[in-house]
Amino acid sequence: MSEPAAAAEPKIVAGRSCAGCTICCKLIQVRELDKPRLTWCTHCDKSQGCTIYATRPNGCRTFYCGWMMTPDLGQHWKPLHCKMVLTYEKAANRIAVHVDPGRLTAWREEPYYSDIKQWARHALANQGQVIVWAGNRVFAILPDRDKDLGAVQEGQHIVTRRREGPLGVEYDMVLLNLDDLPQDSTASPV
Repeated sequence: MSEPAAAAEPKIVAGRSCAGCTICCKLIQVRELDKPRLTWCTHCDKSQGCTIYATRPNGCRTFYCGWMMTPDLGQHWKPLHCKMVLTYEKAANRIAVHVDPGRLTAWREEPYYSDIKQWARHALANQGQVIVWAGNRVFAILPDRDKDLGAVQEGQHIVTRRREGPLGVEYDMVLLNLDDLPQDSTASPV
């Protein structure tokens, strides 16, 4: 997946729109509105869209999901259909898959799972991460396994660890509190 948040001007894929889709209004946190993840925005009319569209906060104004911004994502990744929202967190070099609580295992289904695993291989090769938010749990996606990191607390960071093993490089991801981070760590807050 490319870096949709990196461009100053959003480059929406030709022919794609948010029309009829409001899943991000449920799954994504909006700090300006004090809206937590996994709750419907009070300004969202599921059949009409945003009721404060003209005055919506900047976080909403500039947000486009990965499907809107990434040409190589197929129609199956449209959030309205798959019940997942893809985001790219540039500061953390992280792809995050936000899963609707009504379909918590959707990310493990095909064709999604194969895509997610491919992203994980590419991300690790480029010092990045792929995570899945399934309810209040976060899963670290590694090429050889998926690791349930559990429920994330405020101020925790995901750390990628790399070591040489008998079969080559081995990766792991762990969830640490800020005070527990190694000095040389490249941790990413969640």
